[in-house]
Amino acid sequence: YEKELKVWYYNTNYTPAEWELIGGEVDADANTLTIQTNHFSTYGLFGQKATITTSLDTVRVFPNPYKYNPNNSKQVTFDRLPATFDKCVVYNIAGEIVKTFSNNDIGMIPDPINSSTITPGIIWHLQNNSGKNIASGLYILVIKVGKDSKFYKFAVIR
Repeated sequence: YEKELKVWYYNTNYTPAEWELIGGEVDADANTLTIQTNHFSTYGLFGQKATITTSLDTVRVFPNPYKYNPNNSKQVTFDRLPATFDKCVVYNIAGEIVKTFSNNDIGMIPDPINSSTITPGIIWHLQNNSGKNIASGLYILVIKVGKDSKFYKFAVIR
């Protein structure tokens, strides 16, 4: 399981703070893991098995509905994503684009149901493409991989 070791950064810029994948390069022969960083902070070394799929049938959107609470994290998670996609866009109920994601937005995140695995996912902090907080309402996530597309409905209640 050495090859599964990854470095995670504890990002306190979010409330509550959350772990973000940094990655790292494992050299099993030298028993080292190497990363580059431009700051000192809190890091963790986790050895979790990654669950990667190419199917859109396993994608989850949670919490759904998202209910605003000033004491909870302000985020919706899309997990069990394919490692890459052609399109990942959130639309409002009027069909307007709210947020567009790229493959660079995918990170390896802990599976909330099975904590021994990590999965490709996106943590969305409920801001539109302009960086403004989104309003309450119904939203549609559209993911396209090759010829396959899937739609996921979710609600935001502020």
